[in-house]
Amino acid sequence: MRSELQAIKMHVYEDGAIDQSEVKMLRGIVDADTPGEEEVRLLLDLNTVLSGGDMDPAFADLLVDATVKFVLDDDGGIGDDKLDWLEKNISKDGKTDANEVRILREIEAKTDRLPDRLAALLN
Repeated sequence: MRSELQAIKMHVYEDGAIDQSEVKMLRGIVDADTPGEEEVRLLLDLNTVLSGGDMDPAFADLLVDATVKFVLDDDGGIGDDKLDWLEKNISKDGKTDANEVRILREIEAKTDRLPDRLAALLN
């Protein structure tokens, strides 16, 4: 993991919260147009650790936007490789929290149909 991502991850883990300044730092690292796998995985990991905890609302917006942009193809579909990746990373804790539901709903809205494997996470 890149050092700046590791530093933010450790700070948030120690702090137990994501505040506005940390969201700003994350926005500076996560490419808004083409977020990478490492960045999106970090966001999902932070969400899992702090699920239901103290998170600035802007973090949820960043998480949803980056994840959806990462997993959707240029044509708006979701390939098997990204489907596998998302299924593995979205609910590592065995639960689908409010932010993860937002991700799934956004994918559903952009693709007109949520793949059955992801729809099962909403139940």
